[in-house]
Amino acid sequence: MKKIFFFLSFVFKIILFISIYNTIHAKNLDKYYDEDNISNYFSGIISLKDNDYANSYKFLKQLGGLEDSHYSYSRSYQFTLLNLGKFNEAFDYAKKLENKKLDNFESNLIIGIFYLKKRQYEKANKYFKKITKLENKEPLQVLLSYSLKNWISFSQINLSEALTLIEDMPNGFESLKTIQKTFAHCYYSSKITEQKFDELINIKKTDLTRFNFFYANYLFKIGKKDKAISVIDKSLKSTPRNLLLNQLNIDLSKNNKAIRNNKFNCKKISNIIAEIFYITSSAFSSQSLYAFSNFYLNIAKFLNEDFVSYDTLYAENLYRMNKTQEARNAYNTIKKKGSIYN
Repeated sequence: MKKIFFFLSFVFKIILFISIYNTIHAKNLDKYYDEDNISNYFSGIISLKDNDYANSYKFLKQLGGLEDSHYSYSRSYQFTLLNLGKFNEAFDYAKKLENKKLDNFESNLIIGIFYLKKRQYEKANKYFKKITKLENKEPLQVLLSYSLKNWISFSQINLSEALTLIEDMPNGFESLKTIQKTFAHCYYSSKITEQKFDELINIKKTDLTRFNFFYANYLFKIGKKDKAISVIDKSLKSTPRNLLLNQLNIDLSKNNKAIRNNKFNCKKISNIIAEIFYITSSAFSSQSLYAFSNFYLNIAKFLNEDFVSYDTLYAENLYRMNKTQEARNAYNTIKKKGSIYN
């Protein structure tokens, strides 16, 4: 899996470079733009490249209408909005692009996710289908478009059909296929869900330690608390510093009727899709592509606001971006979520 995501991150680096390079020729696109507007555009793009989203927003917001003649502007502005967590504003801008017939992968994704969050699945499916039909998508965009289109349809089909759709996803993403198949068994309350989780966490060719959480969470919800604790204890022997598992261990050791931290329900399509976006975000973070990482991470956080693990990655990204005060603020919020995080 690491090799796959390294390749994907390399592709995205090239795309980002081309986008930035194209700004050099921005003056040739619209002669009516004065020096101040051109300056704002360059400043906004450079700020985005430097992960300075507040300034990127300040500069790019002043250039409304530039999307009519410069495709890269709309992509940059949408990245800026989501990196700042301005999902409602991003939705409004995406609808604006749609009305102008300037919609793109990001705008259709944002609108579809917005409707998914509101459980308006037919509306969401309309935009996920549009994403699938778009040409010249990068490999990761192809993966996400298939995943979104598949999961939004699962409420209308049976497990066998769902597993077939997952298996028909592009080759090269076998680990992600296995993860999604396991979640599908959980979603449909399959009799072999435990078996599938057990097979997943015992895959040796890639690190899937994180999924011990989802296995234990599932066991707890079906009344097998002792087995859930056993799964976590076994996992912590090999990864004793894992925050997600340690906090779950604390939660399970108390006589709680529900897990208070990192709430996840495999019956909610939005929760599962959030985890798919988290996996994507984590891969980009490992390659120091924080603009891409935070873009997808904020989608995950939007879909499942009760999963503290997403906030920890966001805080780590801020810290690695040298956003010290913002990282400190994020950590101060996280530490209130549980004794391990504190």
